[in-house]
Amino acid sequence: MLSSRRAATAAVSVSLALTGITAAHADSTTTLYVSGQSSACTDSGTGTQAAPYCTIQAAADAAVAGDTVEIANGTYAGQVDIKSVGTAAAPIVFQTQGSVSITDATGQTGPSLSFDGAAYVSFEGQLLNRGFTATGGVSVNGSSSITLNGLRALPTADGVHITGTSSSVTVTRSVVRDVLIDSGSSGDVVSTDFIAGVGTYGGISVTGASNTEITSNNFYYTPVGVSTINVSGSTGTSIENNIVNEVSATNTAPAVLVDSASAASTTSNYNVVYPGAAQSAYSWAGTVYTTAAALDAATGQGAHDLNTSPETTTYATFAPTAPQFNSANSSAPGMLATDFFGDACTGDPVVAVTGTGTPAYCDRGAVQEKHTPTVNASATAQSTRSVELSSYLSQVTTFGIYSSSDQTVARPDITYTINWGDGQSQTVSASTTAATTFTSHTYATPGTYSITDTANLTTGGT
Repeated sequence: MLSSRRAATAAVSVSLALTGITAAHADSTTTLYVSGQSSACTDSGTGTQAAPYCTIQAAADAAVAGDTVEIANGTYAGQVDIKSVGTAAAPIVFQTQGSVSITDATGQTGPSLSFDGAAYVSFEGQLLNRGFTATGGVSVNGSSSITLNGLRALPTADGVHITGTSSSVTVTRSVVRDVLIDSGSSGDVVSTDFIAGVGTYGGISVTGASNTEITSNNFYYTPVGVSTINVSGSTGTSIENNIVNEVSATNTAPAVLVDSASAASTTSNYNVVYPGAAQSAYSWAGTVYTTAAALDAATGQGAHDLNTSPETTTYATFAPTAPQFNSANSSAPGMLATDFFGDACTGDPVVAVTGTGTPAYCDRGAVQEKHTPTVNASATAQSTRSVELSSYLSQVTTFGIYSSSDQTVARPDITYTINWGDGQSQTVSASTTAATTFTSHTYATPGTYSITDTANLTTGGT
């Protein structure tokens, strides 16, 4: 528990740690270097730091189990097709340094980055350096244990297409147009992403796949006539902690659609599903449900879903009491230890904790906002021996490199413990309607008193 006290004013601070560090990997046997901007680059060499490869494809062709490929900042024209095969103990890791863009060369169409028959390969971008971009999208075909982390794929066609009985494909901390998972794929994880959903299939389409985990994503647009989350002919699908924010007023397709072949083995819970004006929230086994309560009553699914506005911007929200705060299932399948920006959940300390798991105060969606509250207290004499104390919390909200502050919202889920300095103390609930809470006290004798005002926060701190 953190505690800070001073006369008339007490402050609370929560430390921030903003990092773009990617996950640790097994030691590599060799590091291969790619730098298309280097005058010393050559694709006929061995990819040393002094003489790096010019193209990513040359490094991909040379990489073997345990290798790390470091890709220097820059734009790389020409499709990259990775057929590399690593092992569980010695994966092949592609790491981008700075901002890397892979584009189709003149005359090329289709995905800029593809995996064909590859195994145990990860392609990772630095989160706070905007990751890596595949302007033509990504295709994963007949591959297993593939990780895409920090990807940006907003092409005119599909963002990420998983096909050819692939398995254990993970798409995390990415910004993609949509995700399409084809029949025969298994064990895929789509987690902590921003999915624009402006392609043919909307946000995510899972067809004939098994054991897919759709977790902690922000879906923020879907084409008219397309459901944001569409599960058909699939088994063992998990849909949790997502924010489905339909911004189109004319889309009539249900926001979340699970067909009759998938419904019995699909789990859906702890989502924020906010349908557009013309659409219903859910279609489950062919029946339409307009609210989470109706879905829960009929199927037992969506018991903790919310159908209120998440008040999100492109990446997150500065709304001080958005419904996704402190309300996720931190033990949901596919839940990551850190968010889109690489930050762990700390919880909004002035909003009621309604989530589950350990900790129970994680946020739904791809971002775990950081909240730094401060107690503001002011004592005013009312008469010779009485005083009125006003207390309110201001708070700075931060996500990634963005921040905002608010001071004028009621904080009904906290209490203030006031030590009046004369041996008397009391705990009062914050106002449920106003930002400022007023408390009065009368002293037995005149004198000089030091008042301490401490806010008791929902996440356990003070």
